[in-house]
Amino acid sequence: MAKKTKQRFTNPGLYRGPFPNGAPAIYLNQAARLGASCGITACVGDDDFGWLNINRLSADGMDVSGVCIFKTKSTGTAFMTYGNEDGREYIFRFTDAAASAFSLDDIDGSALNGDRIIFVRSVCYRLGTLG
Repeated sequence: MAKKTKQRFTNPGLYRGPFPNGAPAIYLNQAARLGASCGITACVGDDDFGWLNINRLSADGMDVSGVCIFKTKSTGTAFMTYGNEDGREYIFRFTDAAASAFSLDDIDGSALNGDRIIFVRSVCYRLGTLG
């Protein structure tokens, strides 16, 4: 993430991060940091970005036991800057990423038991009654 506004990708500049990304990971990471019991089911590559995500989310209190690690795929990456007055600019790299190989077979169904909220690609589903 660019440190300054109006910093375009076409010019060198300072960046912060990398950070775990994607709406569900961002939301759950913040909830875990506030003390909520959170876990994530996702796929990453066996690379530095994948391990960065696992380590950061785990350190912030998330259960990452549902994260699949694909040895033959890379972790998808996204770069963001506030490049213009219209808002953010992104560069995404998901070609042959681990997330593209994710399937329902990768989900441990026991993790979905009980009263929970589930995010699926930025959509929130409420299951049961929250206490």
